[in-house]
Amino acid sequence: MASTNKTSNYNLSQFLGTDKPTWLGDYNSDMQKIDAQMKVNADNVATAISSASTATSTANTANATANQANTTANTANTTANQANTTAGNAQSTANSALATATTAQTSANTAIANTEEFNLDTITSIAKSDTTSSNVNNDYYLTNLKLATNSANKSVFKLYGQVVAKLTNTQVDGYIAFQSALRPTADITINGAGICSFESNGAIGALRLCDIEVKTTGEVRIIVPIFGDNICRLMLLANLYLVKDFGDTPTPTE
Repeated sequence: MASTNKTSNYNLSQFLGTDKPTWLGDYNSDMQKIDAQMKVNADNVATAISSASTATSTANTANATANQANTTANTANTTANQANTTAGNAQSTANSALATATTAQTSANTAIANTEEFNLDTITSIAKSDTTSSNVNNDYYLTNLKLATNSANKSVFKLYGQVVAKLTNTQVDGYIAFQSALRPTADITINGAGICSFESNGAIGALRLCDIEVKTTGEVRIIVPIFGDNICRLMLLANLYLVKDFGDTPTPTE
């Protein structure tokens, strides 16, 4: 990328920290400008010498011409020194830009590696035939669930869909369970993983939250809470869960 700024006299490159100079673009262009100006200076010197030769009849005029030639030569030398400094600065800037690019690439590679843990590339449909249950009436039992996990280490998952169930014993909670590849180091409970609606005579009654339990054996349990003899429809939200116990408090019953 070309330099952001230019010098006021010869339009030479001046770089910012974010610029990325190139040898074939910035450096060669600057050298061409310097070479052209030095040629002009050299021509001026030659003209001055010629003028001095033809002005030998007037010593004062010859002396003035010689002084001008000397000034021009000094200017040319200063320009050459400035060009050398500019080239050195360009090399330093190029080295700094290369180091910055290398650091950025390393950071990008690290970021890509970190996001792989959240790549939920394994999706499994959970049908009724894939489940077991406790204290659930089989005649009122339907399941339409999906489990999505990451293939790296099964540390992240989503469980979403619906379960329709009815308790056999209306005095205690029931659950619907299935086996998974999740392996927490301790049994965990995810409170408020979804919404329960209770239906009586086709009408939707009260709403409550439902919980998910994940066992160290990989068993996943969807808790069917107590609510009389009504049919319970559990709607699990497509949230992202970490397979780790964060010490969640139980969901309030009221």
